[in-house]
Amino acid sequence: MNERNQKRRLAGRNSRRLQVGVAVLLVSVFGSGCATRALWARKSYRPADEPHLQLARIPETGAVVVRYDEYCEKNKQVRPRAYCVFPSGTNAAPSARPGFIPLPDRAGLEPIPLREAAPATNGAAAPGGYAVATAQPRGFELWTNGKCVGRYELPVYRAAPLTSGWRVVLTPAAVAADAAIAGTCVLAIGMAGGPH
Repeated sequence: MNERNQKRRLAGRNSRRLQVGVAVLLVSVFGSGCATRALWARKSYRPADEPHLQLARIPETGAVVVRYDEYCEKNKQVRPRAYCVFPSGTNAAPSARPGFIPLPDRAGLEPIPLREAAPATNGAAAPGGYAVATAQPRGFELWTNGKCVGRYELPVYRAAPLTSGWRVVLTPAAVAADAAIAGTCVLAIGMAGGPH
């Protein structure tokens, strides 16, 4: 009978060890990483409610510099951004982060007038080029000699944060906090599964 009790106790200990092992695995995979994840989480960007859209043509290349205000969902900040498009007549809807450029000096650029609405179809075509702002989705149309030559949406995208000194310095502390949370969970599970 003593041998039978020993086998039961051993089986019970092994069962508790297995439970704790599974709990540790689950906590490690699903429950930890909150602090580290928050530190390195991807951010969502979209045009600001008032994007202050400005367009200018680079005479040498025909490219259009798009300057607008961008809003970051996570830190609720607005910042000016600029990128280039090449009029192609196709609908350009950037689903990823465009290749942003430094905010250009306006010297040497040809400003493109921005209108609120397209001209009437039966009216005379306005000379030169201009743009028409679109509300849904946020963007613009480029017009030349009364014809739309391209429709473009302002970028909406998600991006990983840039590596910065403070983020690198805080990463070990975030990992330690995650480990402490996981360790506390394992300890609590171990205490709950103590001797019976």
